[in-house]
Amino acid sequence: MICGLLSPHTGEVLWKGRNIAKLREEFGRDLTFFGHLAGLKAELSPLENLLITAALSDTACDPTTALKALAAAGLGGHERMPVRALSQGQRRRAALARLMLSPTPLWVLDEPFNALDQAATQWLLALIGAHANRGGIIVLTSHQPVALEGGICQITLTL
Repeated sequence: MICGLLSPHTGEVLWKGRNIAKLREEFGRDLTFFGHLAGLKAELSPLENLLITAALSDTACDPTTALKALAAAGLGGHERMPVRALSQGQRRRAALARLMLSPTPLWVLDEPFNALDQAATQWLLALIGAHANRGGIIVLTSHQPVALEGGICQITLTL
């Protein structure tokens, strides 16, 4: 519902005080969604995937910037390999690298820590913290405890 893929049975989802159903394009420009699947083309490299994703989302990104994002994600030396040759954790890092280029204020992240090792988890936590410190909003789900620091509001639901 937060992404606008489902309508609530009652009530409404608001963005900037307005119903997101009435703000389709504006809301879409303000949202970055990271789902269960990585959203990568297996035959392309992480670099190619990142450049294409940036172009499709109308985000300015040159190869040098994309390479820096992939290096920060821990993919130095793997930027030009086909995604199909990467481990699950490396694929996850390649997909998450797009967050480094995201100018959107709202990130909705579904299980972003899956398949990440400790170093990648710390990198992602730092990325989330930096986004929050810039005034960004992060909505995420996780089956594992998430150690967020600073002025970040965290709600834990147990089902």
